[in-house]
Order: sequence, then C-alpha cells, then structure tokens
Amino acid sequence: MVSLPKVPSWFNLPGVLLAHFPPAMGEPPPAPQPPSLLPIGIDRIRVTWSTPKCSPPVTCCAVLLQQAGSEDWRPYDHALGKLGEFGCQGLGATVTECVVGGLSSDVEYRARVKFNNEVGWGSVSDSSTVAAIRAPPAPQPPSLLPVGSDRIRVTWSTPKCSPPVTGCAVLLQQAGAEDWRPYDHALGKLGEFGCKGLGATVTECVVGGLSSNAEYRAKVQFNNGVGWGSASASSTVAAIRAPPAPQPPSLLPGSDRIRVTWSTPKCSPPVTLQQAGSEDWRPYDHALGKLGEFGCKGLGATVTECVVGGLSSDVEYRARVKFNNEVGWGSASASSTVAAIRAPPALQPPSLLPVGSDRIRVTWSTPKCSPPVTFCAVLLQQAGSEDWRPYDHALGKLGEFGCKGLGATVTECVVGGLSSDVEYRARVKFNNEVGWGSASASSTVAAIRAPPALQPPSLLPVGSDRIRVTWSTPKCSPPVTFCAVLLQQAGSEDWRPYDHALGKLGEFGCKGLGATVTECVVGGLSSDVEYRARVQFNNEVGWGSRSDSSTVAAIRAPPAPQPPSLLPVGSDRIRVTWSTPKCSPSVTGCAVLLHQAGSVEWRPYDHTLGKLGEFGCQGLGATVTECVVGGLSSDVEYRAKVQFNSEVGWGSRSDSSTVAAIRAPPAPQPPSLLPIGSDRIRVTWSTPKCSPPVTGCAVLLQQAGSEDWRPYDHTLGKLGEFGCQGLGATVTECVVGGLAMDGEYKAKMQFRNEVAWGKVSAVSASVRLTPPSAAERPILQPLGADAIMITWSAPNCSPPPTSCSVCIRVVGSLVWLTFDHLSGKLMSKGGQPVACPTSRVVVTGLAVGCEYEACVKFENSLGWGPMSRASQPAKNPVRVSANDDEEEEQDEEEDAGEMDEDQFDAGAVKMFNGGTTKLALSEGQQVQGRDHGPGLHIIFVVDLSKSMGACDVTDSTDRRIDAVLGRALEFVGAHQHSVAAAKDTYSFITFSGTSEARFVHEQASFAFSQIAAWQEHKSLYPSGPTNYLVALEPILEMRSTCPGYGTRAILLSDGRPGDWSPSAVSWFQHKFLSDSSELELHTVGFGQDVLDFEVLQQMAQLGRGSFHVASLDQRQLQRAFTSISASITATRLKGTGTGTQGISPLSNNNRCERLLEFTTPLRANDRLRKGLQLRLERSTYIWDVATQDVKLKVTSSTTVVRRSQPHTKGSMRFIFAMQDESLSNDRMVAKESLFEVSSLESELCFVKSSEAAIYYAELFSQASGSLVSVLPCYLYTMSNRQCKKTNYQGMRSFCGEPYLPGVFVKWVGNFGFINSVEESEIPECFAHFTHFCSDGCLMVSDIQGVCQDGAYVLTDPQVLSTDQRFGRADLGEAGMSRFLEEHRCGNLCKFLGIDIASRARLQKPQLILSAVPQAGIAMPAPKGRSKPGTLLGDRLNVSELFSAAGKARKLLFVGECSLSFSTACAKLCGITPLPWMATELNWPSAGAVGQEHDRNGGYLACLGVQVVAASVNARNLGNLDFSCDGVLWAMPYPDAFSPHAAKLSSGLSDTMRELIHDFVKSAAPLVKGKLGHVSVVLMSRQHLGWGLRQDIAVPGVGTLVPEMRVYDLAPLTRAGYQPRFGDHRDILGREASYHNIGEAVVVQWRWKISSSDMPQGMSDTRLRRRM
Repeated sequence: MVSLPKVPSWFNLPGVLLAHFPPAMGEPPPAPQPPSLLPIGIDRIRVTWSTPKCSPPVTCCAVLLQQAGSEDWRPYDHALGKLGEFGCQGLGATVTECVVGGLSSDVEYRARVKFNNEVGWGSVSDSSTVAAIRAPPAPQPPSLLPVGSDRIRVTWSTPKCSPPVTGCAVLLQQAGAEDWRPYDHALGKLGEFGCKGLGATVTECVVGGLSSNAEYRAKVQFNNGVGWGSASASSTVAAIRAPPAPQPPSLLPGSDRIRVTWSTPKCSPPVTLQQAGSEDWRPYDHALGKLGEFGCKGLGATVTECVVGGLSSDVEYRARVKFNNEVGWGSASASSTVAAIRAPPALQPPSLLPVGSDRIRVTWSTPKCSPPVTFCAVLLQQAGSEDWRPYDHALGKLGEFGCKGLGATVTECVVGGLSSDVEYRARVKFNNEVGWGSASASSTVAAIRAPPALQPPSLLPVGSDRIRVTWSTPKCSPPVTFCAVLLQQAGSEDWRPYDHALGKLGEFGCKGLGATVTECVVGGLSSDVEYRARVQFNNEVGWGSRSDSSTVAAIRAPPAPQPPSLLPVGSDRIRVTWSTPKCSPSVTGCAVLLHQAGSVEWRPYDHTLGKLGEFGCQGLGATVTECVVGGLSSDVEYRAKVQFNSEVGWGSRSDSSTVAAIRAPPAPQPPSLLPIGSDRIRVTWSTPKCSPPVTGCAVLLQQAGSEDWRPYDHTLGKLGEFGCQGLGATVTECVVGGLAMDGEYKAKMQFRNEVAWGKVSAVSASVRLTPPSAAERPILQPLGADAIMITWSAPNCSPPPTSCSVCIRVVGSLVWLTFDHLSGKLMSKGGQPVACPTSRVVVTGLAVGCEYEACVKFENSLGWGPMSRASQPAKNPVRVSANDDEEEEQDEEEDAGEMDEDQFDAGAVKMFNGGTTKLALSEGQQVQGRDHGPGLHIIFVVDLSKSMGACDVTDSTDRRIDAVLGRALEFVGAHQHSVAAAKDTYSFITFSGTSEARFVHEQASFAFSQIAAWQEHKSLYPSGPTNYLVALEPILEMRSTCPGYGTRAILLSDGRPGDWSPSAVSWFQHKFLSDSSELELHTVGFGQDVLDFEVLQQMAQLGRGSFHVASLDQRQLQRAFTSISASITATRLKGTGTGTQGISPLSNNNRCERLLEFTTPLRANDRLRKGLQLRLERSTYIWDVATQDVKLKVTSSTTVVRRSQPHTKGSMRFIFAMQDESLSNDRMVAKESLFEVSSLESELCFVKSSEAAIYYAELFSQASGSLVSVLPCYLYTMSNRQCKKTNYQGMRSFCGEPYLPGVFVKWVGNFGFINSVEESEIPECFAHFTHFCSDGCLMVSDIQGVCQDGAYVLTDPQVLSTDQRFGRADLGEAGMSRFLEEHRCGNLCKFLGIDIASRARLQKPQLILSAVPQAGIAMPAPKGRSKPGTLLGDRLNVSELFSAAGKARKLLFVGECSLSFSTACAKLCGITPLPWMATELNWPSAGAVGQEHDRNGGYLACLGVQVVAASVNARNLGNLDFSCDGVLWAMPYPDAFSPHAAKLSSGLSDTMRELIHDFVKSAAPLVKGKLGHVSVVLMSRQHLGWGLRQDIAVPGVGTLVPEMRVYDLAPLTRAGYQPRFGDHRDILGREASYHNIGEAVVVQWRWKISSSDMPQGMSDTRLRRRM
C-alpha cells in the first residue's frame, strides 16, 4: 500500500512529476477515462474506473472528489473509507472501484482518478458525470382495477434509483373527500399513517373494505436509505359497479327454434325474448329449453349462446340479455334485430348455357336461410308453351311433377333431350324444414343453335405468293368444333376453300381447321391480283352462316414512299432521312439516290464507301432510316429520292426531296442593343439555323462618327482587334464594356460553321448611352372638388427608367410644385420621386375651380431626362347655376350667329396621350349636332384565361389582365367627359372556358369605379382555356335587352381560341352577325405571337370593326384603344359602319353581292391539304413605263388547290386560301369579286394597280433608302371546258397573291384617309412620291400590308389616275386631291425634295432620282410626326410659329391683345433671351386692360424682348428698324376696324382684304432671306369670305404665296392668352363661340420661288367645315 505524501497546489497540473521519485526510464501513466459514480447508500457513492496499460506498469492509484460549489478536490482515504487529506492512504494498482462514505445527501459530486508508476504520476482524468445521493423520484401514477364487490387492485412500477428502493406506500382517496389514506398490508384495507407498508419488490396490492358505486383514485410513494421520495401523480378514477348494458344479442332461427348468441362478461346472465305484437318479455328457461316465467333457471357465466325452442313459424322475435355479478344485476342490453322462422326465399333467376346439340346447363346459387335449404327443384318452359316442366334428376331430362329433385348443395344441372333452335327459360325453388319457398323469376332465354356469322377476316400479304388470313372465333353454345376459310379472286364469282393439308386453296371437302385456330397462311397466290376472304364455323348443331367478305388485299411491291429529308451535317456531308413504308410483304432493302443541280443523272448511295457510287453497289437494310452521304461539294444543291424492295420486287421511287446545299451560315437578323450602364451595352441576337450548324460567332460594333467596325473580345469583355477571341455557337448575348458615355453605337453579327464564315447581318438600330428622353404629356382626370389623378406612360429607353418626378401647377402660373411620393403632398423644392413602374398618382388638396396642368420627367442609371410637355389642363368641377348656363348659351348664339354648322365634341377621342384622331369626311357631309341620339352600348369582352395571369408586359410588373384593365379604365374615363358619349352605357364580360357578365348596361361612372376597383385589388383571377363562342353568346342576349342602342363590342384576347371551328364560323356569320346593322366588333390581340391572331382579324373584318395588335406592349395597347375610340366616335357621327378608313363616294348599292359561307382561316405555318383541284392558266404581267400600262410577260398552265369557302373579305373581294406548287412561294391567297357580275377586264385592273405599285416601290426604295415592296399579283383564268369538267361554281377569272402572314395595317386610303394611330410617314411619302414622279398623272393609294423591322410589304394597292383607267375604285383626281389636302410633308418628303419648299430646286420629277445617290444611301431615320389632329383634320403645334429645333425664331409681333399673345408665346417657348420685338395697336391703356398691358410688358422685357411703347400702324411698319425671320399679326378682328363687322358683307370683305394685304406688303421688307414668312392669325370664320387666298406682289421685293394652316390654340390659352373683342365686349367677361373650338387659322405668306408655286394648305371648303 503506497502512502501518498502531501503535495503542493500544482499537483493537478498535467505532466508535472513529483520531485521525490527517483528518475526512471519510460513514461508516466497516461490520463485515464473519467470514472463512473453510483450512489449506494444514504452517505455512500461507489466510484468505478479502469486502469490504463502503460510501461513501466501502474503501481498505485489516487481517487479525488469535488463537491458542487467548491473548487477543492479531496482525495479518498482508503484506511478511513471516506475523503481525507492529501498524503492519506491511496489504492493499489489492481483496485478498480471504491465506496466513498461520509458524504452529504442532496449534494452533487464528481470524481477524477490518476495513476503512478516508477516514472512518476501521470495526468489526472477528466471529471466524471455528476452524481448525488437522493431519495427515490416520483413514480408513474398507479393503475386501478375493481376485482370484487368491495375490492380494487392497485398496480404500479418501482422506479430505479440509487440508493435502491427499500419500501413502498399506497395511498387512496375517495371522491368527495380531501384525505388520502394509506393501505395497511397487515389488514388488507385502508389504515392510518404509520401502518405496515409494502416491500421494495411488491408491484400490486388488493385494497378491500371499499364502498360500491364510489369513485377512488390512488398514489404511490417509495423509500430508500435516504428517505421517502415524492408521491406519484393521481391515478385515473375507478369505481366498483354492477355490469354495464352489453351489446344486443344475435338471433338465428330453425324450424321452431332460434339460437341466441351474445358476448358475455364474467357474470351469469338471464335471456329474455319478446314476440312481435306483444309487449311482454319472457325469460328463457334453461331447464325446459324454451321460454318460461321470471324466476326460472338461468345460464352460467361462461355460456355465450342458447337455443330457444317451441316458437311459431312466420312470427318475428327479438331478444335482450343482462348480466349479474357480486354487486347486482346490470342493465339489459338493447333489443336485437328481428328474426323469424320462414321457408326459403325466392332467389335470383338461374343462368342457362347450351352445351350440346340437345343439352342446356342450368346454374343457380342456393339462398342462405334459417332453417337451411334441404332440397331444390328446377323447372323449364319451352317458348310458345304455358307449361313448366320439372327436371328429373334420375332421367337427366324433363319429367313430371313428383319426380326426383336435387340436393341442397347442388348448384347446377344439365338438362338433356331438348330441341335445337327452340328457346327455353328456367326457374328454381328451394325447400327447408318449414316448407317450399317461392319460385325464382324466369331466367333469360337460351336456345341451341349453330355458330353465328362473325366479323369479316383480315388479310395481310406476307410473301411473294402468300396471304395471312386472321379471324376471331365466335363464342357460342355448343362451342365451335371446326372452321373453314374461303377465298375469292378479283374478277371471279367462285369461292374456293383453304386446304390445310396442302397449305393453299383446294376444293370443297378438303381438310379444314380446328376450333382453336385463328389464322392461316394461304400460299400459291398470284401477285398484283386482289383477293378477299370469308370464314365459316361448325359446332355440334351444324355449320353456321358465312361471314361478310373481308377488305381486298393484293401482293404488291412496296409503294412510293414520302420524299426524304436532307440536312447538311458537315463540310462535305448531307444526312438523308426517310420513313420506311408499311407494306406486305414487308420491306427487305432500301436504295438512296442523289441528284446534283445541273446534272441529269441520279446516283445511288454506296453503303460500303459512304458516298455516291454506281448502280449495283451495296444498298441499305430494311430497318435503316437514315444515312450520311459524304464526298459532296459545297455551295451545290442536291435532291434525293428513296426506293424500297420486298420479296415481290423493287417499288416506285419517291418524289424528289426539297433542295439542300452545304453552305456557310446565312446573314442573320440584326442584333438588338440595350444599354445597361454608363459604359456597357448588352447585345442580343438569335443564332440562325443552318446546316452544317453554327460553330462560332463574332460581334462587331461601330461608334457614330467612325467608319471602323471593331470586334468584341470575349476574353477582355470589351472591343478588341480582329483576331481576338470570339463567342461560342450557343451564346446569344454579350455585354460590351468600356464604351464612351453619351456615345452612339450600332452593331452587326457574323456566324461561321464548318464550311466558312457566313454573311454579315444588317446593321442594328443605333442606341445612345443617355438619360431618358422626354415622355409623352401626362393625362389629368379630376376625381372630385380638390383631387386630380395624373396618369403617364414611361418612355422607352435603355437603361430603363427607375424614377419619375411629377410636377403640377395652376395654368398660367410660373411656379411648378413637385409631388412628394412619401407624404403625398406638393412641395416647392425637393420631394421623393415616384418609383417606376408606377404610372399614376392622385394629388389632393387642390383649389376648387382652378385649372391645373402637369408634366413629368424620368431618371435612369445615367441621370435625369428632360421634362415632358405640359398636359392638357384639367379643371376641378364647380357648380354652375341654371341661369348662368342659359346666359352663356344665349351669348354663344349671339356671338356666332353666322356659324350655321354644329360644333363637334371630340372629347371621347382626346384620350391617353393628349392626341386625337382625324377623320376625312366627304364633300357636303355634316357632323351630327348636339342631339346625339340614345347613345351607344359599349361591351368590353376580355380574355381571362390562364395565360392572362402572366407578368410579361413590357415596362411593367403587372399581369396582362391588369394592363388591360388600366387601358379600359382610361378609355371609359375619356368617354365619361365627352358630351357626345353622355348617354353611352357599358357592359363588361370576362371569358375563358366559360363566360361571366361582370356588369351589364351601366353608366360610365359605375363602369369607371368598378374597373378601377378590379385593377387596384387585382380581384380578377385568370384560369382555364381560351374559348370565343362562350364570350360572343352573351353579346346577343345583351343586344336584345338594350333596344335602341348601337352595340360596339371590344374583344381582347392573348391567344388562339380552342373552339373556332367551321361550325363556329357559321354560327358567327348566321347568328351573331344576322340583323346586326348596329353592331361593330373590334378586336385586340394582346399576346406574344401575332400569328395567333388570325381568328381575331377574321372576326373584326366580318364584324364591321377593326383589328389591332398590342404584342404585350402597354403603349401599343394604349394606341389600340385610342384607335378604337376614334372609330367608335366616327361611326357615332355616321350612324353605323366603321369610319376610320375615310368615306369614299364609291358605292356598291347598285351591285348584287354574293352570299358565301365563310370558314376558319388557315394557320400561318399550315399547308392546304384539301380543296378544289383546278387546272388554270396563270398570267404574269409587268409595268411598261413607256405605255404607262401593263404588258403580258408569260402565261403558263398550272394546277392549284383552293378552298371552296373564303375565310374573310375586303371591300371588293372575297379571300380564299390557295396553293400553287409551281411557284417557289406556293402558299397563296385567291381574291374573287364580291359581286355576281365580274369580268376579266375588272380583274386585270387589280393586276395593273399591283404592277404599277411594284415599279414605283422599287424607285422609292432606291431613292429614299426605305424598304418598301409590293406583293406580285397573278391573273388566273379557267376555260369553259375546264369549268364543265370540274363542275366549278366560282368565278372563271380571279387574282392570286402570295400569302402574307402578320397583322395588316392600312396606312393610306383611296379617298383621303391617313392612319393617325400607326406611324405612316413612309407610306404617306410613298404615295406623294408616286404622284410627283408621274407628273401628277397617277398616285398609288390604298396602301396596306405588314411592317416588320422597318420593312414595309404592301398588298392589294389601288392606283388613282387622271383618266380613271385602274378600275372601279380608281377615284381619279378627286381621290388624289383629298390625299394632298390631308398629307403633311415630313422629313422624308423634304429629303427627297418633293415638299413645297423644295420644288423650285427640282423642276422636273426625274431630278429626284439624280439628286439622291443610287446606292449606299445613309439617310437619317425620319422622326415620328406629331399629329394632334381632330376628327375633322390636322391641327399643328402652335409653337411651330415661333420656334424650331429648340431655338426661338427672330420674330416681330404686331397688333396683339394687351401683349398677352407674345407673353403666352414666351411662356411656351421657355428660352432666354428671346430675339423678339412686341408691338401694340391702338388699345386702351387705362383700367384693367392697361394694367395687364403694363404687367405683360415688364415680363417680356425681363426675357430680352424689345417692347415698343407707342402704338404702331399695321399698314406702315417701315419705321421699325428690325430685321427678322418673320412677322406675325395676331387677331385682326373686324369689329376693331370696320362698321360692317356685325354682318358678313362685301364691304367688310373688301375692308379686311385691303387691310391684310397692306400689312403683308408693309411687313415683307423686314423679312430677311427667302425662307421667311409673314403670318396672320385669324379667329373668325368670316375670313373665308375675305379672299385671302391670293398672291401678293411687293414692288421691288418679290411675290408672296399664301398657305392655309390650322393650329392648336389650347397651349396658348393655357399659358394665359385671352383673345379680345375689338368693340370691348371682352370687358364683360364674354367670349366668342369660335374661341371655344381651340383652333386658329393661320394664313402664312412665303416667297414665291418659281411659277409653279401655287397657294397650298387647307381649302376654303375644308376650313368652312371644321370652323
């Protein structure tokens, strides 16, 4: 035993050796595992450890304990058996445990051990887990089980603890008492505390002496050496009670007995029965075995059934049971179900099956009943007999009643001795101890017959002389025993049987086939001969009927297959793919033949060489469907054919494939450029599909001002040098960095494949790294007395806008207030901008009755853009008394008594962007007056299919449906404030698979609020498919409920419908459009693929409406609604019919239109498979410049496939789908006259128009650089012989054009119509160009077609000519004049030199072509023309009078109204200083007018304007020392100068003409240069009688020519201009009616350059109509 010396405090440090041990070789013991602790007594813990193995070996051990809360570790003293001090006796090397005594209870201890050897003490172990000496824990609640009349068994589980449990106490509590009483083990019942408890090993006890029907619960508590632990939780409640009511018993009858069965608890139950109809229950007497009296002998506790005898048959019984235990009788069970003793019931009818020539098997099921069945009888009846005869089991056939029947277990029998072809039926009945039951119902009829005739067999050739015949054997009774196969050769009447022994056809009587055989192969047949077959079956009855003949089959070589497909796959390889035809006999080999363009020979593919070989080379196997032909030449066209072989021989060759050539990649589409940062542009492109496929790509960029193109270096991420690393074939975009800020760039693409680099693409549109451009003016809508909603559209720019600043002011104020998006208030400075893509705000707290205007500007990552133009003003409503209205109306009539035409309210068209749409009216046509009739019923029909939930609208995060609701909201809001639309009502329908009318026939205010709520809360949920019929049907119902209203339906959808079939088109034509002269159907396509909208186009064309495509773009959607609004307003003027195309004097009333059925349009990618096969003569013409007519180029015969029904129509012709395979572009449309009478000459007129347009389009494209082409037009004719031969009912001559996919747009009509919604500058210029180049002899009009990527493809043009030789629609000079009145020359006209100012420099039309380079023209893209027209013509921007290109013109203002005109012009111009001079005539200088004059003069002086203080004389301006670009005289109203002002008279006309002519002569010397002008601004319609449209000669200076133009006066009015009366009526605040028009006519005299210069602009007739 080693005595441990007392050690210093560093004893516990690892690795420290005690100094008194002698040194030794080796290592001290390692740190052992932590020891384990186990409490085993009230003050003892056992410590256990494992001794580590080490060298030298362990010699002794020390155990250390630490009490919780103390930092000291104390060693275990082995001599004392408890903790001691350091230096106490330790433990030997072999000891692995010790018991440490003298410890405290409920205190936590942990221990460590360390070991010693000859080297020294090793490291101490880690601390053990904590252990404490505690009393037992609270156990689980015990379980209680009543086991006697006063006893409950208590069961528990003893918890494991240290020290272990030594005793146990059980406590019970009676319900209602608060005391718990202990169980006394000596007494066996509850005692007092201190009584004898239970041992540690006991886990249950039975507590006696308890009360019945009282509830008890229990706890248990355990003791160990430490003390008593916590008591358990209370157990569940238990009570000593009598048995509960059991489940009802089950009853099973016998002949006079019923067995009663039950589930028995451990008790003795009596059984009682009750007879139906009796109220008494009688007990079962076990001694008698039947019912007895109460008090009779019952049943034991273990019995679970009894048989009650002596009962009556056909009487119903039920039973109950109850149980007894030591406590008493429990409740009786509920009554059992009813049981009765009865004979067997009637069962299902039996089944009959013939099984022989005179036998039928009868099968049945035996019923389950009590008493059980003992016998069975089978009865049969022959058809036509009333007797039923029983089956005699002894004879095996029918016998007599009383014969031997069948046992209870038998379920079938075979009845013999029956007749064939006779129908039988059967019945069965059963017997038991009670008697015979009812017979079953009759079975279905069965008869013994020969096999029936079956389906015809199938024939399949399987060899050069063999055909396989396959059939199915009929199911019949008796079953089939034999089969015969018969074949007949085409042209023969004989049928020959198949001889199974020979394997070919034999003679009747030869060996047939067995019953199980279902096919045979008939040999020895002839090839190319047709055969058919029949089969016949036999059974025990005889041979059945033969089957019908099979379809015809013949043994032939393989048919001609479909043409193969060719795909170049390498620099000299083409893959040929084909499909093997299905034939019999099957294909055994294949040959591939190729033909080189320019060669006559076809060469076979040699599979061994992998290239073309010679005939006889190795072909291909039957299963091969493709091969790669090598050794071919590049840039050479190849075609292929395939041919197949079978056992019969080689079949016909296929038709030739389409041509394929091995070429470098084609020129791709121009790439798209998108700035995404201050020096980065994303270039996006689509890789062209070609063969061989693309392997690489190069991107080239050019900066504006430089001629060099630089390649994009993929390694550097910026532009590099040629030879740098390009891009892979799969890449479709790149980001080019390192570009110059504010630089303009354009790009082009080039691709390569295994052959070479392909052609370079066209140049992309250029982009500039700049902030956003100025946006369109915003739209203001009053929402109440002090609130205005401001709506705007963000400009298209890159990078896209991120913020929007909204400014608003009172009209005339110089101070703009900024809307703060955070607070919703207006601020003079600062303010949080509105985050994009928000497009509207509501400004509140505005002054009542004031007019406001607003503007917006946008910011992107490159900075802020300029402000937009100010919006149209909006005024918060104020209440006006009835007297004021009457006085104002009276004043208007007094002021403009000479205006005999009604004013037109175009408020419904002034929507969205402040623009309006113009309408050309014919001569003499007047607009409607203020009585606009009952109004229109406008129905929105909106697609709500699943795709409308997509969030893919350009420049928006909204769903498609939300974008549509926003535009519909603006539409209703614009019409809401229109006088003409005041009586309109609105309905709203949504549709997908079904339709729903959201509201019907509501006023505009309700519609506006409802649509706004849907948009705000996003409460419309798209789902389901797209079906149009369900959307159109409610429109018919609504029309019937809204009599007197014209219906205007607007159907919007984003895809192709799933229900548009020919029957749907018929319904649309005959039901929807019948009796609907007041109906217009406008359609809008709002989706990704314009080819999905062919149905919408058809519906609009047939529904007398217009079609528009929006392509998921908010601006295009807005433009579509604008155009529809213009169309609706126009037709409101006319009464019915569309009005957007101009009103032509052409009428079809004197011609009879054909009535044809329409069909569905053919999809763009589909080919015409079926139709009329017509043999026709196709004539091609060209335009002859010398004769100004067409001449025949070629006539050829051709076969076309054409639909018999049109899919749409125009104003003159029906349109049919057609295919002419002799043309390279074989997809065509045929155009036939609408009318019953048509001639070859009238059809030729259409060809003439097209060919003339083609000639001028080529000249125009060459001169302008624009891409304009016209589809060729062919003339097709059919001979009388062909008509009779084909029974053709259509026109014998018609026109054909190539099919043009896409959305058609009409830009220019044939009687003055110019499309103001779509960009039409190039088509307008083209029409003007043709008029100019033909020296005024003709003009191409009716310009319509498709525009894609800036290229215009035109179709069906109409030429106007002076001699009207181009057909019925040639309106001659009248049509040309109407166009020239409406047309306004733009940048392109000026570029070509065909505008008015350029004509002096180009005296002859031929000079145009020489004035422009013939090739390589680089013309700046024409800017979009601002066309703020009205329905009655164009209105020009008034700012064009005093500014141009952002610079102010140098002008002299003469004769204004208190200087307010020039003041308003200065505010609109926004430029300082202004190089102007402002003068006044003799106006009052005192009073309010004088104060206004002084105020305006001071304002102008601050802007640098020279204000002349003294009055000036308009007839004598020579004393003004001012040289200028122009002189402008505002408002020479006649009342100021002439006593004749009250009436239109010759005196007034002469006075005004003289006055204005003198002014022009006086002002002309002040105008410098030949580009200056002298202008007079007029506000009275009276000027139309003044004769101002005259040249004015200025002696010594030159001659001036007038032009009449109409300008928009509204911007000046909003800027504070107030027109004056010369007779001072304006002092009373009164205003002339013509001021309300918002227009001013300006007569502008310019210098006459040549003798051909004539007065231009609006005609007097035109001006009279609009004024």
